[in-house]
Amino acid sequence: MTHTQESQPRGVPKRAPARGKGKRRARQTPESQSRENKGKGNTYVRRTIDLGDVRDAAPALLFLFEAEHCWSSAEELAMLQSDVAVRSVVRRRCIARGRRAVQAATQLQRLVDAMASVLDVRARAQTAAYVTLLRAAMHFVRDDWKEALRFGSVARRLLLLLAECSDSSREEALASSFLDALDAQVRFAAYSLGDTEQNLDAVMERVATQEVCGEVVPGYAALVNALREAAPRAARSEPLELQWHGHAIAIRNPEVLDAVHRVQHEERALDAALRAAPEPHQHTGGERTRLSHAQRNAKRRGATTRALRLSQTQRADRGELDPYDRVLAALTDAEEMVRALVDENEAALHKNHSARYETAGTELRRAHEFLLYRLLSVRIARNSRLVQEVQRKSERREERAAAQFSQRTQRAGAGGQPQKHGRRRPGRSGTLSRRRAERQEREARAIQIAAAKKDRRAARAVPGIVKLLESVDSALLVIGGLVIVEGEPDVSSLMEAKRFWYCALQLLHLARAFAMHQLHAEALLLVQRGELYLRQTTQTLALAEGAEKEDADFEPQLLTSGSAPVDKLSEELAQLRSDLERVFASRRTAPSDAGAALHDTRFGQTLYYHAQRHVDLDADNLAMVMQQVSLETPEAAEPEPAPAAEAAKESAAMEEEAYIPPSGAYDPANALAEEEERRAEEAAAAAKSRSWLRGWFSRS
Repeated sequence: MTHTQESQPRGVPKRAPARGKGKRRARQTPESQSRENKGKGNTYVRRTIDLGDVRDAAPALLFLFEAEHCWSSAEELAMLQSDVAVRSVVRRRCIARGRRAVQAATQLQRLVDAMASVLDVRARAQTAAYVTLLRAAMHFVRDDWKEALRFGSVARRLLLLLAECSDSSREEALASSFLDALDAQVRFAAYSLGDTEQNLDAVMERVATQEVCGEVVPGYAALVNALREAAPRAARSEPLELQWHGHAIAIRNPEVLDAVHRVQHEERALDAALRAAPEPHQHTGGERTRLSHAQRNAKRRGATTRALRLSQTQRADRGELDPYDRVLAALTDAEEMVRALVDENEAALHKNHSARYETAGTELRRAHEFLLYRLLSVRIARNSRLVQEVQRKSERREERAAAQFSQRTQRAGAGGQPQKHGRRRPGRSGTLSRRRAERQEREARAIQIAAAKKDRRAARAVPGIVKLLESVDSALLVIGGLVIVEGEPDVSSLMEAKRFWYCALQLLHLARAFAMHQLHAEALLLVQRGELYLRQTTQTLALAEGAEKEDADFEPQLLTSGSAPVDKLSEELAQLRSDLERVFASRRTAPSDAGAALHDTRFGQTLYYHAQRHVDLDADNLAMVMQQVSLETPEAAEPEPAPAAEAAKESAAMEEEAYIPPSGAYDPANALAEEEERRAEEAAAAAKSRSWLRGWFSRS
């Protein structure tokens, strides 16, 4: 410790030396740093690039990154010029960073020109377009409108040539994106110079002449000729447009293009998987593996072995619905990306209304609606296939249950037969008869129990099927609201007809479920509404000619398959209707309390929820349905003979009671009233056709 340090009291901070009286530190240079720090691990060594050692484009990326870094800093500083207090300082810094970006870009151009033997002509043309674009932006920041228009026109000509001679859709989309950003600068620079020309192509042809292009880009003519010579050898891999009902939807964003290419790849894989899949009635799963009670408990707890998990994973990877999931994932990603771009474009259009944003917004909205249509179409196709799969599983379950019941009854019959040890006279005590009666009673009871179990198994699959069909209905409603669908009347009519068909199918399953629970009035009301939906399907389908391509996107194919789906569903509804009317005629049932008991369960709440979306299951409607059925039965349709005056009075009263005036146009909401009106008119016509002689003859 020195004397000076000892004289300093503890706890008192050292006084800073006066400004200007301290010893000035020597300026550090790279040479001095290298000399002083030699051997200490931080020696500065200047690096140079020898063109003879260059084998790829990696050194050029250094200048590219430097230019991008400097220009992004310049743009960030340009956004801070709104503050008046620091506007001049920020502007000087912005121009300085932009000048440094131009210097890095110029070095990049020199390096690329020196590596002409390593890089192809397309890379050299892209570099020239990038450097010219950056110099045009620099002149635009400095408010040099003449030079900004000059360099911008040359850059626009190069970008158009690159888009024309690109070998892939992605490269064309990249060139188009740069063009969209450049057009606004060129238009504003021309407007600032007093040029009111709206056609940018005309402005480009007037400003960017061959002489000007040669001055801005040295060797422009040779570069263009080499690029055009290389263009025919490159074939376009995939189209850049989406086709929708004879219209082309252009895609200019490279990210959207990549997403669309992924979607197209997954759709081709889905088509191949569906063609290779077995028919719905074929079952290739082999014998069903029966697990023990302990194995089932272990499976529920998740205590499975690694081999079992691996086999399940492999079986899931080979599943039939996995291609649907991959397509849906690709379509969801693409739809979300395009929707975000649409929102960003709308925000930019709100801030600055320009023709570029408006055109780009129109194309993006059309592309978004197309992707949304494809997404919903694949969802509908998957749900339809799932409904078929649930029905096939239910049928196989019923076949196994019927086979097991048949085996049990055969074993019971074989075990109940007495052994014959010779001829023996029948006993007189009645034991054999009593045993035979008991066996028949047990068989009848077993048959009744099996039928009840069959109904419960069939009803167990109804909620899942109805939920799938409800999601199909919602998807078709969204499809019907798309602008691209509303703009095509035939496609819109087709989607509406398919929605009515799916609604009728949903009501068929609901009616069967209600009929299983002895709610025949509710089931009959649902059947009537389903028949009305089918009539609407036929009426709407007549306006859908010319939409065969969209008809093949998902089932049912109402145009290509003819009237087969509608006829089949109509036959099933008619059969269920006749069965319900037969039950009414035999039992003369009235509204029972079974609905209250069913409504208390979760299963019943699901059924009532989906059913009340289409019909109103109140007491008045149920009583009206029962009244219609009672009028249609033979016992009620032909009353006891009466005199002519009494018969006429009775028919008039019946007509007045049954008639319900129509309420508006043809619609499922008032279709029940229209159906009742039609039946009342038929009953009145039948009553008027009877003469007074028929009454006397029938009485005699």
